[in-house]
Amino acid sequence: MSRLSPVFQGNLERAMRIYLFLTMSVYGWGKLAGDQFFLRGEIPAEIGNKTLVQATAHDIAWVFFGYSLFYLWFIGLSQAFTGIMMLFEKTKLFALASMIPIMLNIIIVDICYGVSPGPLMSAILYFIWVGILIYLNRERVRSVLRAAMGLPPLALETLAKVPVKPFMIIGIMASMAVLELGLFLFLHFNVRATKDFWFFKETLGSI
Repeated sequence: MSRLSPVFQGNLERAMRIYLFLTMSVYGWGKLAGDQFFLRGEIPAEIGNKTLVQATAHDIAWVFFGYSLFYLWFIGLSQAFTGIMMLFEKTKLFALASMIPIMLNIIIVDICYGVSPGPLMSAILYFIWVGILIYLNRERVRSVLRAAMGLPPLALETLAKVPVKPFMIIGIMASMAVLELGLFLFLHFNVRATKDFWFFKETLGSI
């Protein structure tokens, strides 16, 4: 990626940060609106009428996460404000650091509780994009780590000085959206057609 032009790298970084802001906002505010988990007192009849033996891991997880309103607001606000911090130069590193445990937790929950592979793949993509953003900001990350260890910080050329190319940013974001949607739909309909899940499901179920 170091062979890419500074202009492309700078606008790639901006596009990825804006995209993560949008997706984290959707997931975060969606939780606050009660659109994701089964809220206490509002559990659908087809879920509430199941016994624990009949309930799937996904059913149990979604009832559990929706039980506590405080927990729901905690994770919803964490995701929403992390997305907002992603937009600003002064807070983007903190947002990236926050994204790592957030996305890892989502990935592990999706795997262990049998969530559809479409959302799981989206979470994996977001985690990969966080890694790319950390790489693009590697000198700034290194400078912060040096400062934390009491060493002199490095003099940096900030990506904010790179000219903004709106059409390049929109094109990159559109490509990211097409990739995510394509993988989401492929995995979703493939699982529905084959009635099969990930290859490690049987292993996880035996632990």
